[in-house]
Amino acid sequence: MKRLAPVIALGLLVAVPCMAQIAGDLGGVRQQTSLTDSDRRRIRQFVEDAVQAMLADTKPDKAQTAAARQAILNEVQSQDLSTPEYRRVFAEVTIEVLTEAESRLVSQPVRVNYMMVLAGLGSVDAVPLLSQAVEKDPYQASRYWAAKGLAVLAPVIVDRVMPRAEASIAQTAKAVLAKEASTMVLLHLFDALGRFSHEQANDVLAQGATDVAQRADVSDPIGARLWSDLIRSLERTYEREVRPEAKTAVLTAYATMCTQINPPLNAEQVPESYNRVMVQLNASLEKILGESRGFSATEPLALQKLALLEWVEALVKTDRIPKRPPLPKAVEEAVREQTGAGTGEQEPPAPAPEAGGTGETGSGTEPTPAAAGT
Repeated sequence: MKRLAPVIALGLLVAVPCMAQIAGDLGGVRQQTSLTDSDRRRIRQFVEDAVQAMLADTKPDKAQTAAARQAILNEVQSQDLSTPEYRRVFAEVTIEVLTEAESRLVSQPVRVNYMMVLAGLGSVDAVPLLSQAVEKDPYQASRYWAAKGLAVLAPVIVDRVMPRAEASIAQTAKAVLAKEASTMVLLHLFDALGRFSHEQANDVLAQGATDVAQRADVSDPIGARLWSDLIRSLERTYEREVRPEAKTAVLTAYATMCTQINPPLNAEQVPESYNRVMVQLNASLEKILGESRGFSATEPLALQKLALLEWVEALVKTDRIPKRPPLPKAVEEAVREQTGAGTGEQEPPAPAPEAGGTGETGSGTEPTPAAAGT
């Protein structure tokens, strides 16, 4: 998965101290507890001028764009200088202006700063714009800030008991999980899903974890953090879910993670993240199921891996998941080589030997945990 650091830097420019292009001081409005139409017009002019400053910025350093962004965010984030009503109305007006201007904000630096504004407003009214960006924005850095905005708003949505917003974000996540290449975007989406109790969010989380476990790299620090966050989210979901099929889906995600984590056993130096994630994965399973599979954090990684595979076997044998998830491709190939199973995935089993004959080993033998760990 691609890293975002070089691209996100476009949105982290230092703001210049003043913005002549933005309309005058809003000091007379900030302390109002009840805002008039005239007050709203003043706020709107302020935001429109800031957006226009972004659009008119042609300098390579984009300092004017960053300054316009910060001028907007200062109005909603400086709580000691304004009333809650002012900040609410300011955010509301800002979303109106940004919605109208969205089609004109086409360059990457402008769109990144645009998303940073939406993410920083702290308003649930921004959810539609953020969700749309996660699904359709062409720039990875923009999608990152949009996903982060949804994650920031998730606790607010939970506190306000907004099931429709939870379902909407779950639908957005479902639409992009299979195609999104950025680990950081996925991390923020799963962060949001893991806070929700909506059934659709739980289902998307379980399926998404199952899919992402097959492509997120534990050796990468961001990939390892994604795995860690997923484990915590799956644990919360399993403990609060009452639907049997939902619990099965969560355990299938756990089992997939147990099979897919594959530390390089012959490498001179294995990233510490493997041990950390494997320990967390085992501890989470022990907590939710009240069982143990003899996992020890001090044993070699090969034995830790075998203990995780024992979890998979136990889940299958007790019918808590319908089947064993597929092993990583390299492990499957090693198993086929060692068991003489051949290379064809659809190869039928060899016929049973006749009495007194020698016969051949069947090709349909399931890999055992011990074989899978070699």
